Amino acid sequence: MTHPDAASFWAAMTTGGPLRALANRRGEAFMQARRDEFLALAPRGPWRHEPRARWVVARR
Repeated sequence: MTHPDAASFWAAMTTGGPLRALANRRGEAFMQARRDEFLALAPRGPWRHEPRARWVVARR
C-alpha cells in the first residue's frame, strides 16, 4: 500500500483505519495535536507499508 506522503497516511489511518476509534473517543482537538506532532517528525516523500491483517475465528 502506498501513500504519497505522511499526511495522506495519517488521513487514511484516522478516517477509516485503526486510529478511527481513538479519533471518535478523544475528539478533533486531540487528533489535530497528534497529527501536528506526527507530521513534524515524519520523513518526507512517499510512504509504503504492507498491512498484515489476519482473520481470527472462534468456533464452538
